[in-house]
Amino acid sequence: MFTKRVLIALLAAPIFAMVAHACSIPVFRYALERWELTPYEIVVFHKAPLEADAKALLGSLSMGPPSANVRVETYDLTKDVPKFYQKLFNKFGKDQPLPWVAVRMGDAEATAPLAWSGPLKAEALRPLISSPAREKLVDHLKRGETAVFMLLECGDRAKDDEARDLLAKELARLEKGIQLPAQSDEGPQLRTGLPLKVVFSILALKRDDPAEHAFIQTILSTEENLDRVKGPIVLPVFGRGRLLCSLFGEDLTAKQIGTVTRFLCSECSCQVKELNPGVDLLIPADWRELLEKAGPPATPRPDTPEPRSRKK
Repeated sequence: MFTKRVLIALLAAPIFAMVAHACSIPVFRYALERWELTPYEIVVFHKAPLEADAKALLGSLSMGPPSANVRVETYDLTKDVPKFYQKLFNKFGKDQPLPWVAVRMGDAEATAPLAWSGPLKAEALRPLISSPAREKLVDHLKRGETAVFMLLECGDRAKDDEARDLLAKELARLEKGIQLPAQSDEGPQLRTGLPLKVVFSILALKRDDPAEHAFIQTILSTEENLDRVKGPIVLPVFGRGRLLCSLFGEDLTAKQIGTVTRFLCSECSCQVKELNPGVDLLIPADWRELLEKAGPPATPRPDTPEPRSRKK
């Protein structure tokens, strides 16, 4: 399991220059314009044939609207099941009533903690795909904002207020102080007309919010033992919904917030998503359409790819 809490990788980011030629586009903008989200798998295990309404539900989850980074797999346990998924079922689902649903990050090991699991019911699965907080998250990111700092509150008002005040103070200071790299005519170029500027937002989440229960579960599954943290957790999200790290306890400091923001605003020296720190969240959004609405750069270079027109 990728441990996002360790920020040494951020401090060592310049070593990525050995992997790929550096470009002048900052990390947050390169991620928004180029890094597609890794799909989550919604895996359904069953024995009796799935009913028509269940099939329709699964189709709506994979196709939208809203479209999300998910794909659906179904496995009949009365037939041969691929070893990977049989291993997953044996570890997590063998004592569960069927049909049973397991949601996992697509690049995770079969024995890695699940992002979510439960019955094949619409009222359980629809909030897994979309929720009010994620709509707000997409609304911020599609404007080209640098990052959204989600604050997962712990319920202790004093601790939550302290974390919120720290975030508000530091992010306001960093917005004014960080200078983005000057754009060069060499290397990769901006693909959209979104303003290139430093903007941070704060999005608070209550742990007991029923509308966000499934989303919070997927967040807490991205790091081992993150669900055991008692205090507030700060989760910076950038690009199309990539969670960079988690900050809590002794790591929730002005220094670490500064480290995160400077990394996101620095030149994207490694253009391969998987070689950068972070993990993708399950986000409902048609990023191709959203970015096309922003239009092309004001003065596109001849080699800048034209946005692909959507079929009517």
